[in-house]
Amino acid sequence: MHQHTSWKDHLIITLILTIVLLFLGQLCGLVFSLIQTNNPFLKTFLFYDSNLGVWVVIGGFCLLFKRERPLLDIVKEGRGNTTLSLFFGLLSGIVLNAFCVILAYLHNDFTLLFNSFAPLQLLALLFAVLIQSGAEELLVRGFMMQRLERRYSPLLAMIVSSMLFAALHLFNPHVTMIAVINLFLFGFFMALVTTFYQSLWMVIGIHAAWNYTQAIIFGLPNSGIPATYSIFSLMHPMKSAFYDPLFGIEGSLCAMLLLILLIAAMAFLNVYKWKSAFSKHE
Repeated sequence: MHQHTSWKDHLIITLILTIVLLFLGQLCGLVFSLIQTNNPFLKTFLFYDSNLGVWVVIGGFCLLFKRERPLLDIVKEGRGNTTLSLFFGLLSGIVLNAFCVILAYLHNDFTLLFNSFAPLQLLALLFAVLIQSGAEELLVRGFMMQRLERRYSPLLAMIVSSMLFAALHLFNPHVTMIAVINLFLFGFFMALVTTFYQSLWMVIGIHAAWNYTQAIIFGLPNSGIPATYSIFSLMHPMKSAFYDPLFGIEGSLCAMLLLILLIAAMAFLNVYKWKSAFSKHE
């Protein structure tokens, strides 16, 4: 039997509620769009920072309804949420994205032109990207997946939440079938990390570092959204198995292979944790 199960945790109800909370969060974030600027740094900062509304709405909802308050445990310090896990997530995200970027660069899929290096602005943008990536993780791997696990198996919760994560990017510019598959695989990898290490901080770090490395450091499109402020500028992009010039690294076959290998490695290295997670729901 599943513990603490309720009709309110039904898949359809949870899906609708998740989308409503996302909509309300983005609605709150519209206040940032009222600030008009042509400054590339400020425009980029406001774009990522607009996701702060998602944090506020989900946090407010869980605090308002007593039964939902345990869902916030996934973001509290402790268990797998430590400074070390966040640092490891950031380092992992940098390495994974840089690996893909370097392969595409060595394959001559693009050239990079140095723009500038402003430490304070780059630090501020890292904070903003953490808010943006954290909002997606809080919504999908935090709120939705944890809620579904109260009624269903961990595997179903991971699959459904990963499908929603991919679906949230369907209206991004220049999305392709390969990109959608990669987004699902990325979401599933994040779900495995969250489940095995009980750490939302780690997946926030991975997600944020991936986006930051891709868009802010190398100036590549982030899931189809072009970079407006970056250390390097992208020049002469070409399509190949290593790079999609319109959608970015996430639209490549190289990223797909990397994500499949990461999922396989994660499942293999944590086989006992996998069995433990399922035994709790039998």
